[in-house]
Amino acid sequence: MEVTIENTGYYRYLSQKVSLQNEMNSYRFEWVMSANDTGALKFLLGKMAEAHDITIDNVVLAVKHTGE
Repeated sequence: MEVTIENTGYYRYLSQKVSLQNEMNSYRFEWVMSANDTGALKFLLGKMAEAHDITIDNVVLAVKHTGE
């Protein structure tokens, strides 16, 4: 699965691939927005060969202002 933060022009500020496993995993990503922009959080799953369940739980997207 690919986790992205992108703007309305599809410019990606964050692009991280994670491996989907049978057990639950936790992930944390930090990045710096290079512009004052609107971002969309996306979970890209791609093409799936067979039916299965994917659970995405307890998602937090927080903005930290640097005061600049």
